[in-house]
Parts: sequence; C-alpha cells; structure tokens
Amino acid sequence: MSSDNVVAVISNNSEITEFINSKLVLLRDIDKVEHTNTIDAMENITHQIPHIIILHAEANDIKRVRLVQEIKQNSDLKQTPVILVSQKCSPDYLVEMFNAGISDIILAPIKEHELLFRVMWNIRKSEENDHIELQNKFLANLGIIQTETGFYNEKYFDEFMSSQVEYAKNHKQQACIMYIQAENLELKDDIKAFPKIIKKSVRLNDWVGIAGKNKYFVFLPKTKLNGTFAVFERLKKNSGLDFKINASVVEISDKPFDKIQEVLVNSIQNTDDKGSSLIVASDTIAKQKEASKINIINDEEIDKAFRAIIKSNKDNLDLNLEKIKEKSVMDVILEETDDAVDKSDDMEIRNAIVFKQVYKNKCRLVIEPVFKRYKARVESAENYIFVDFRVSVQDSFFRISKGANELILSLKYMGLSTVCIETSHIFNNRVKNSNRVEAEITKIDTKFIAFILDELVESLKSC
Repeated sequence: MSSDNVVAVISNNSEITEFINSKLVLLRDIDKVEHTNTIDAMENITHQIPHIIILHAEANDIKRVRLVQEIKQNSDLKQTPVILVSQKCSPDYLVEMFNAGISDIILAPIKEHELLFRVMWNIRKSEENDHIELQNKFLANLGIIQTETGFYNEKYFDEFMSSQVEYAKNHKQQACIMYIQAENLELKDDIKAFPKIIKKSVRLNDWVGIAGKNKYFVFLPKTKLNGTFAVFERLKKNSGLDFKINASVVEISDKPFDKIQEVLVNSIQNTDDKGSSLIVASDTIAKQKEASKINIINDEEIDKAFRAIIKSNKDNLDLNLEKIKEKSVMDVILEETDDAVDKSDDMEIRNAIVFKQVYKNKCRLVIEPVFKRYKARVESAENYIFVDFRVSVQDSFFRISKGANELILSLKYMGLSTVCIETSHIFNNRVKNSNRVEAEITKIDTKFIAFILDELVESLKSC
C-alpha cells in the first residue's frame, strides 16, 4: 500500500468518530484520517479524494443512501470503497445501501480487529480498482472496449468471449452466456439507453460484449440457469415498458464460443414470441429441422417422462439422497441414462424444470408472504370477514368471505413462463363477475400481487 492513504470518516457522532480514529492510527500505512459530518461530506471528500470512506449510520436514514448514490455518481469517487458502520439499520435498509454502492458493512458495536482488517482489505481493493481503471483506459484508447460502458466492442467481443469460455472450461467453473436483443418501443433508432439498463442489471464481474445494434452477449461466471432468470427479470424491471427484450441463455459445455453463439442466436431467430421472453437454449436447437419456440411441457408430461426413464433403467439408477442434494433429479437421470430420451425432449424437459423451479421460488418468496400480510390486514380491519388462502406451484388462491359474498384471486401455473391470473366475485354461490389474464413469471413480484389484492379489498367495500 502507498504511504499517502487517506481515510474519510463521515459521521455526526463525535464518539464514533474518535473511536474509529483511535483504532486506525494503528495502521502504519494510513497517512491521515479526515473527519466530516454528513452535510459537508461531499464538499470535503471531493476537495481531498480519499482512498476509502467510512460512513456511520445510527439507524435507517434515506439521506445516507442518497449520499452513497452521490458518491458513486461522482467520476472521481465512484471507485472509492465505502464501508458502512451500522448500528440499528434494518436488513432492508442494508440491502438498499448495497444497491446504492457500499462495498462493506461493519455492525456495531465495532470490533477493533474487524475494523482494521476491513479497512486494510478495502484499501487494497481500492488500489486494485485504480489499476483496473488504468487498464480499462488503455483498452478504451485501443478501441477494444467502450469508454462509457466498459463493454467489449463488436470487433473484439467474440475473441474475448472465446477466451472466457476456454478459461471457465479449463478451470471447471460453472458459467452461462446470455444473448440479448432489445428494441426501444418509443425510439426505434436509440442505441444509448439500453447499455445503462444492462449495467444496472448485471454484476460487476459479469462481462458484456456488443454484437450489433442493441444486441449483446453477457458472460455470467459462477452462474446456473436459475440465476440467469434473475438477471433477465432485472433487465425487464429496469427497462420498464420502454423496451421489448428477447434473450436466450445456455450453460457453457465442451463447445467453443462460436458454436454457443450459433445456438443462442438461432434460438431467438426461431421463436415466434412477439413479446419479451427468455429462452433456455441447448446445442440441439441448431440441429432441429423445424426450429420453433420451445413447447410447453406440463407437469403430467414431465412426470410421465420421469416414470418411463426410471422404469426402463431401474436396475442402473442410483438416485440416493446424497446425490440428489448435489444435483437436480433431472441431471442425475440424464447422466445415467444418456440414450433413454431423445435430445430434443431432453432440452424441453430441462427448460420446463428450470421455469417451474423459478415459479416455485416465486410462490415461496413472493406470493405466500404477501398473502399472509393481507390476511392479517383484512381480518384486523373489520369484523365478520374471513380470509383463507393456499399457495402451491399448480394452483394458488386468496379468498375473502363476507356474508354471501366471496372475492377470490386465483393463480394457476400454465407451464414455462406463463401464469393465469383470475379474480372472481361470487354471490350466493353464483359467479357475479370475473376477470382473467395471463402474465409472465417475471411480472409476478410483491407490488404486482399487492396491487391486485388492493383492488380486491377495495371491491369488498361495495359488497
């Protein structure tokens, strides 16, 4: 580490400031520690750029979130690590802070050794970031990457992606590649907006290559197929209604990047989906005589395929619990019965399982918590109202009963990325009115379910 390192401590609490200062003097590589309150923070840290920033938060405070955002938007400070010292901050607030750009968290009461280790580690990280920034400037000057985004330019992206694929294969690292085509529905010729959406949606260690106008390849290291669905969901959320996004994704295997590229591009070209969609591709897509969008496989067909495979290979299968913990059931079956199912069926079943797993997580992490919260809210608001609900992958419902009236929200999984959503008003066991729509799994989030339930509760007042 250099001998002129500067640590900026931002806090309105003099005791915390003095404590941090007394411990940091033990670091011989710290040249000095600068103190500032939150009001004067930006003026002071832009006057003398620190190598690391320690930000103290006694509780949830939106002003400190905005301060971190302002720091990360400053061209001179955006690479500076920010350590948050948290006293009574909630988990949601800490997540918000990470989204704003903090690098690390220290929970109060502060432990001396933890403070020293984290400061030393972040100073080293700061120096590494400075080195990376110099390299990126050099690559940008050569025209290899874009200055604004850090994306690899079209002339060089295939060479870079090829090297990343070979590195991952040689080191037996799991990784996926996503191919994205985007269209701005308002400005057909706009090519500047979407790169910002991509940067907001991927991780710092994900690599992006430009393949043409609003066409991109994203290398996702240490990522499984389920993880790519989360990336696609962030892309859609961050783009809102301005863009139509189609993407295909595949886990890297023993194929070189040019073959992977062919598979990913073909899988999008052969889909007839007019809206935004994510296609789980495989190397069999390019070989199919009649390429089309992957068919929906329902639960009964999946179970039938499983039973057929198990029955024909029951003497050779070893589906013990230890093995299932490490891999999915489908992976185990396919490994041990390579010729038991046609490759196109293999791809379709894998695709169905991935989407079903994603929706299963939606049920557990989104739908069920919202249902529980609204049940408590509705039943506590008025007497003689009863609420019951059920959450399952196949069929979920939320029912409010008041006298002879029943208001029901029903969600039925249709397979792959489609969920059927229906609201009904039943009076004296007869359907008074109902509405039915189909939605993609990516739209099923907390706000979406809460909005429908708000409408349902509002309808209850007129009953």
